[in-house]
Amino acid sequence: MPRLLKILGCSTAYIGLLFIFSGAAIAEELNIIFTGQSFAALYPCDCRVEPDGGVARRATLIRDFRKQMKNVLVLEAGSSLASGPDDGNTQGEELDKKRSGIYLEAVKLMAYDAILVDRQDFSFGEKFIEPYTRNLPFVSSNIAGSFAPFIIKEFGDLRVGIIGITEASAVKKGARDWREPAVVLRQLIPELKKKGVGIIILLSAQTPQEDEKMLKDIHGVDIVINGSKNYGSVTPREVQGTVYLQTWWQARRVGALNLKISDGKISRVDFSVPPLVSGIPDDGAVALLLPQCFKTADCRRMQGFSASCLNGSSKEARCSYVALPRVTLTVINPKDCLTCRGDAVIADLKDIWGDMNVVSIDESDPQAQAFIKDFNMKMLPAYIFHKDAEQSDAFKAFRSNLEEKNGYYRIKPAVAGVSYVMGRQRTSRTIDVFYDYRYPALRSLFELLSAFAHKHPDFQINWHFLAVFDRDKGFMNLGSAADIEEFKRVACVEKFYPKRVLDYLICRTKQVDAGWWDECAKEAGIDSRKIKSCALSDEGAALLKERIRMTEELEIASGPTFVVDNVEIFGIVNVPSLKELEETVMRKDVPARRGSAAGGKK
Repeated sequence: MPRLLKILGCSTAYIGLLFIFSGAAIAEELNIIFTGQSFAALYPCDCRVEPDGGVARRATLIRDFRKQMKNVLVLEAGSSLASGPDDGNTQGEELDKKRSGIYLEAVKLMAYDAILVDRQDFSFGEKFIEPYTRNLPFVSSNIAGSFAPFIIKEFGDLRVGIIGITEASAVKKGARDWREPAVVLRQLIPELKKKGVGIIILLSAQTPQEDEKMLKDIHGVDIVINGSKNYGSVTPREVQGTVYLQTWWQARRVGALNLKISDGKISRVDFSVPPLVSGIPDDGAVALLLPQCFKTADCRRMQGFSASCLNGSSKEARCSYVALPRVTLTVINPKDCLTCRGDAVIADLKDIWGDMNVVSIDESDPQAQAFIKDFNMKMLPAYIFHKDAEQSDAFKAFRSNLEEKNGYYRIKPAVAGVSYVMGRQRTSRTIDVFYDYRYPALRSLFELLSAFAHKHPDFQINWHFLAVFDRDKGFMNLGSAADIEEFKRVACVEKFYPKRVLDYLICRTKQVDAGWWDECAKEAGIDSRKIKSCALSDEGAALLKERIRMTEELEIASGPTFVVDNVEIFGIVNVPSLKELEETVMRKDVPARRGSAAGGKK
């Protein structure tokens, strides 16, 4: 178990975390480079802020690591193949197969030491992946097939064992002879120890919750790299004496672990995140494998030009660019707004429409008031194209995102996003959080809000649920009926134990589908009998109605969504850091609003 945990630093380019374990003097070193959730993503992401990722850049980074560091392992924690809802680049089976094949050839050139087989890797059946197992080190310890049950790598006197756990749902995609992970590991770990293995690394496709439960009963695993779906924090943490890590979607970043080994045991762990950004040159050999594009989104952004991918996925594929005419865009902004990010929206629009004549006006401007009335606006900012947009080549492709009034075209709020709700009174230092249990990183979100609440006790955090009430059907949501019952319990906890809500929520996210909510109540110092009585009564239903009133009023359909100071609204995909949340909700230069034209609502 670590006796000291010290955070060294955190930024986009580098996250440093140090575990120091008790032990003898440092004697050996092991370096681990890891990726996961790649879904055969070949190119840097089509992102304005961080166009990171790309296998050719990754190959350069791995090559440089091997030159500069000693005892290097390169690992992939599953989901290597394309296709399916989690693959942001899917184009149908044939193109997904082709992209997957190219990706695996790139992985071969990068000389990965172990690649976990998971459900995603059976997307095209075992027959597709089987030929690649002859030249690539696929590993799974708990399914049958042409996969290694373990891999041992030697670095001088140090032996490292790599094992892999495939999730149970892989059986539905064709995995054979799946076995319970805990049973397999109880047999395999002693076998590896007999072979002289000192350090054991587990690549896991289970959920983190399943891993944590398993690690309570399994001993001997030193490092877990989890490659399951993750939108939360990737910062290493200690779980049952094991260093626990997660991966980045589409392998847009790589993790780098530097381990110091003393007497065959880990004595120190340093973690960094080398950025896969444009400053890293493409590896020539990997770049030769890649068509210039599979689809238009693979083409590099060039402001003022419209891009298209011609002959996509073939050797003749190329990106073609056409200059765009200048159009006029009027942007209506609120008088004051903490969370408005109009510059980013305009930058994205310029990538589509080219250079624009952008006119920004305040909501009180007479022209703004006319637009607000014509389009019946309730939220800002608003982005409105003038009639000259019809002459642009971008207009036809973008038309479905626009609504027209009197010859002007407003970008639909669901497309451009909104940050400010008009007609509501600003209430200082409040945060309303809207959520349901479908969000995969809910625990990380609640832990973030707990840290924020402890640091800023003057802020009031209110909880709202993504559900609606129908007079005929009762309470409804997109999750399970059990979620509604849990919402009632949370509403009761908030009423009777407002300072213990987060403790209860964090505990429940470990396994929200389980019926042991009362254990979480006990752990948080909450009277479970009182909560049960409340949740099963009319009082529980009334409290739930109150906690979905704002959800219905603002028509919030997805989450997590935040409303700050009762007027500013934003959603998240990835859980931000504490510093990022503070910077978003605590800027000091916005005066409190004492009222509004609509009289103000709460």
